Amino acid sequence: MSIVVQSTFQNDIQYNSKEKSQPRTFWILREYGDASDEYRITVDQDGNYCSEDVKFQSISKNLYKLVINSTTTYNLHGPSNHFPFGSNPHVNITAVAVHSNLMAVGDSNGSINILNRITDKIVLTITQAHFSDITSLKFFPSGKVLISGSLDMQLKLWSVADGSNPRTLVGHKGAITGISLLGKTGRNLLSSSNDGTVKLWETGSASNLHSFKRISNLNDSATCICSYKQKEASHMQDTAEEEGESDIQTDGLHFETTGIRVYVGYESGNIQEFNVQEHSQTSVKFPQIGDSISVTALSMVSGENLVIAGYSNGVVKIWGKEKTIEYAFPEQIINIVGQERAFIVNSGGKSFKLIYNKEAEELQLDSYMIGIESVNDIACDGKFTAAGGKEGLVGFK
Repeated sequence: MSIVVQSTFQNDIQYNSKEKSQPRTFWILREYGDASDEYRITVDQDGNYCSEDVKFQSISKNLYKLVINSTTTYNLHGPSNHFPFGSNPHVNITAVAVHSNLMAVGDSNGSINILNRITDKIVLTITQAHFSDITSLKFFPSGKVLISGSLDMQLKLWSVADGSNPRTLVGHKGAITGISLLGKTGRNLLSSSNDGTVKLWETGSASNLHSFKRISNLNDSATCICSYKQKEASHMQDTAEEEGESDIQTDGLHFETTGIRVYVGYESGNIQEFNVQEHSQTSVKFPQIGDSISVTALSMVSGENLVIAGYSNGVVKIWGKEKTIEYAFPEQIINIVGQERAFIVNSGGKSFKLIYNKEAEELQLDSYMIGIESVNDIACDGKFTAAGGKEGLVGFK
């Protein structure tokens, strides 16, 4: 079940309350399975929301409550920002990244825009950065460098200051499906591809240090990745940094890979863990949840060695606990981002906020993210989330 609200609803509410204009209306869809209910909300000259079957309330800034037929209540979270990327039939936002006050946006034309989310102004445009759709964007921890991945099988590093391209990482034989930066510098990173490999790179030299493949199926398409550092390795890494060592590897190309593990989701539905430092496959594996169901998104529960995975059938599942913890959405999971135990889930182009209740060992639906009707990618930095798609780019606080 999902709730979709007309993307311009906030304009209708604000205009009427300020200008005392003629009543305006916006629509709300409640979708379940192949059916849907449509409701029309009228905003009168005093800013009241009127409908026979629906009660629509403003709880606080950008937070709303929807009550249908006096029995069913839904929490709604509206956008705090609408950025200068309006609906354009020729441009589709396909990837988003956030770092502090900066956002990067990649599109279906292979171009990249970087904007300041405080001023809402575009500060850099890189046209034809790739030959095809941008599939993944990540800022380096410094915020001075951006890396992009594309359907054209390449990864490229970009200067945020001037848009120059100091490095291009070439070696994948399929579309890039994910990027994970390692450590505090980004000197090492991982990329996944539908060619079945996850590659470890050193960005200073553009060297491919290793290619990981699932031993039991070398051609299984790698659809998504997430990396983490084992807790017992953290002290070892901190000591090495204090003593000026780059890593246990002695080739001068491995930086901050000590204790790093990466989970890889596959088209087959399997999830496999790899030891990045040792260039090896571990014994940790999470199996398929059903025939012809692919893993489509991966993230981690902060502070715990728990994997949260999204699947092509709409299921979100936490792995690493004896108890089965999952939540079912109506459509394929596109991506999952989050902080601590709160996650924003993109299911079939619609976004939801899920909470992991550790005490109850449950995934609980907190709210519906509204104001953009077709989302391709989401990105999170602290308490700010960006969502981009066919209708443009919005931000949530």
